[in-house]
Amino acid sequence: AVRRNWGRRRVDRLLVDYLGREGRLETAAALARDVADFVDMGAFEEGRGAAEALARHDAGPALAWCQENRARLRRLDSTLELRLRVQELMELARAGDTEAAICYARRHLAPAGAAGLAEVKRCMAALALGPETVFPAYRRMYHPQRWQDSITAFKQEVYEVHSLPSRAPLLVALQAGPPGP
Repeated sequence: AVRRNWGRRRVDRLLVDYLGREGRLETAAALARDVADFVDMGAFEEGRGAAEALARHDAGPALAWCQENRARLRRLDSTLELRLRVQELMELARAGDTEAAICYARRHLAPAGAAGLAEVKRCMAALALGPETVFPAYRRMYHPQRWQDSITAFKQEVYEVHSLPSRAPLLVALQAGPPGP
């Protein structure tokens, strides 16, 4: 009976973690009643609003999260803030506001320093070439798929800041298969 109860709680923890990662926080919270001490729901709730804003092409909340967690992100050598700043710059360029894009780059990308120099150079080249460039590497910088990539990168950073595994433990357990007898 104890082993069955332990197994049930383990499955519940795995499901709550998975549901939290998928943004199903209400369902996860309902299931988490018995395992709340073992699952960090706060990590999933913390990133939810910013991830939803990124889906609407708004990097503001994610950048605010980066500011709040600047020390931790620095320790992790994160490039998330630079990635989000580049995304905002590319949106200005896509909208045809080159002057605003240049001002934005001076204000937000110049402080990136040597660590982000290669990315800043790529970004400025893409800005100079424009969204209709024939060079695929620079055309990709204007592609709307980059927003989805930014959402994925943001979620990964939230997990890392909270010391959560990058991959859902449920998926790892399913890949490993059922336990032996």
